[in-house]
Amino acid sequence: MKKFELEVGKIVGTGSKDCWSQTHVFLPKDEEKQAQYGNLLVCFSLQNKKEGLDMASFGKEIISRFHEIYYSSLEKSSLNRLKISLQSLLREFSNQVSLEIIAGVIIKKDNQVASYFSLFGAGRVMILRDNKLVTLLKEALEEPQSTSGFLKDNDLLFFGSSQVFKILPSPSLKEALESLDVGKTVEALAPEIHAQSQNSQSAAIALKVAIEQEEEKEATEEIGAEEEQSASEPKSEQDKKILFSPKKQRSKVFKNVFLVFKNIPFLGKKLIQDFKHQPDIFIKDKQKKERAKKTTLSIAIILVFLLLVSIVLGSRKKINLEDFKKSEAIFEEVNFKFDQAKDLFEVNPLKARVLLNEAKEKLKSMEVDLKTKKEKEQFDSLFREIEAKLEEVAREYQVEADIFLDLSLVKEDFKASDWDFDSESLQLLDIKTGTVLGVNLLNKAAKITAGGERLVNSLQIGAAEDILFVLKDNKIVLVDSTKGEAFEEKKAKDWGEITDIIGFSGNAYLLDSLKGKIYKYTKDGRGLGGQTDFFNTKSFNLEGSVDMAIDGSVWVLFSDGTVVKFVRGVKDSFVVTGIDDDFKEPEKIHTDENLENLYILDRQNTRVILVNKETGEYDSSYIWPGIAGAYDVFASEEQGKILLLTGDRIYEIELKSK
Repeated sequence: MKKFELEVGKIVGTGSKDCWSQTHVFLPKDEEKQAQYGNLLVCFSLQNKKEGLDMASFGKEIISRFHEIYYSSLEKSSLNRLKISLQSLLREFSNQVSLEIIAGVIIKKDNQVASYFSLFGAGRVMILRDNKLVTLLKEALEEPQSTSGFLKDNDLLFFGSSQVFKILPSPSLKEALESLDVGKTVEALAPEIHAQSQNSQSAAIALKVAIEQEEEKEATEEIGAEEEQSASEPKSEQDKKILFSPKKQRSKVFKNVFLVFKNIPFLGKKLIQDFKHQPDIFIKDKQKKERAKKTTLSIAIILVFLLLVSIVLGSRKKINLEDFKKSEAIFEEVNFKFDQAKDLFEVNPLKARVLLNEAKEKLKSMEVDLKTKKEKEQFDSLFREIEAKLEEVAREYQVEADIFLDLSLVKEDFKASDWDFDSESLQLLDIKTGTVLGVNLLNKAAKITAGGERLVNSLQIGAAEDILFVLKDNKIVLVDSTKGEAFEEKKAKDWGEITDIIGFSGNAYLLDSLKGKIYKYTKDGRGLGGQTDFFNTKSFNLEGSVDMAIDGSVWVLFSDGTVVKFVRGVKDSFVVTGIDDDFKEPEKIHTDENLENLYILDRQNTRVILVNKETGEYDSSYIWPGIAGAYDVFASEEQGKILLLTGDRIYEIELKSK
């Protein structure tokens, strides 16, 4: 074995006042640490025993403590380190919370991939190997239980808290795991967990191991030896499958034909020799004797030829029959998945999409093996039906946008690159001239809100009530939008790189992607108070963050399309699911307290994607070529429209009714 790789997927429920769950995955990049400690993967589920306990903060403390104990232990055995970590946590925290912990370590040992698991609580550890789902550990209620073993290539492990296995029925779990694709597994199972109101103690990890093997030396055999081997009995059921596959049969038939033709000269020679030894009493005439020999030889050759033809035709008929049965089985499986998807179309569109994609891929796998015209027609018809249903369930709308307002008609050469909403109007900033233009959404009335030298070369704008927050030169300039006057400045305090500023409930929020912080300036009378940190911890990794939105919670968008939700300064378990095509240039995110969805501007894909805020599930997408030139996005579900800022114009896309 040269090396191994792990593919990890996580599912976490939504925390509540008294319950909380989370996963912790640490895959060390340092080779020495990797070799000594391996890869650590843990599921935590907590239930409060005391009033007034902040479960999210307490849970993070438990995770940090587990990590600290495991990686500081002097124990050489990974399994012993796991046991010590679990026992230490139970001693420290079991008086305050009910704990359920499922911990695993994957590490290279003796040139193999070893796995160690330790469990406390009613959770489970399962493995899918050779299409068989086996439970390795479950229900350690009195004291931690452990197990270990070596993993094989393509093994898929699934472990989690007891609530996960109560929610997920065994058939659904096995079906999801059988895809052997971690992404598809999480995409199939997460909606089922999030659909339950009681999911706050749900935490699970799906883990697939890919092992790179040493190259094996190829062995070549003589034809005769190969024929001798193929004639012997197979050593196992797997050998039988290989030996009797259509491809193998065809190969065997052609080799047999070759050997018979190869030996025809020998057979002819033998027949002639036999004829020479026949007594002359049977044929007196020498010429008649020679003719009889030739006739007999011709008959023998014809018989051999007919035998070969019958063997070939019989084998071909058998192969065709087996191919037909195989095709019928695939059609039956595809139709079954297609019917399931149609039944789930309204109640669970995400699951329906998964089933339709599985059916499509399964159908495509048989395309090259189609033989008859009837099979090809059946294939084409079913494929078109699946494609049409996929397009319908995907809710991808190719649209044409209308001009909502031409800004150059309001002010010549006005070009805005940023905006924010102040409850009635969009406030647009032309960063070059420092002009702020207010646009009323109801009647499209537009007027200049502010401007002047103090706002020239500004960077971004935020708005809250009748105050504008304009970011410029490491300071915030406060502007009275009713009077158009700048009246206060707040200078930077240890800022790094500010990528966004937003106003909400009279407060100003700044996203610092370099320092990993969100700064909050609380409303103080007419102005703003001092700078405070939004996060309860010192910082959070915000590298790659590009934008944020606020609706009471804070939503941060990253350059890879990841969306992270923070509630009262703590990271939530929110995960976006169901988006098939990767983001290419996610630039802006928008939502507010009146919207059901997140609106994500994906510029290079020329689309706006809608994601349900409660479940994280994909809702729909609106595709228009002009989105490639959009700077910002806004939406009003009440008015049924998406607005896009392209500099000197605002465009409007109508939302489809559900």
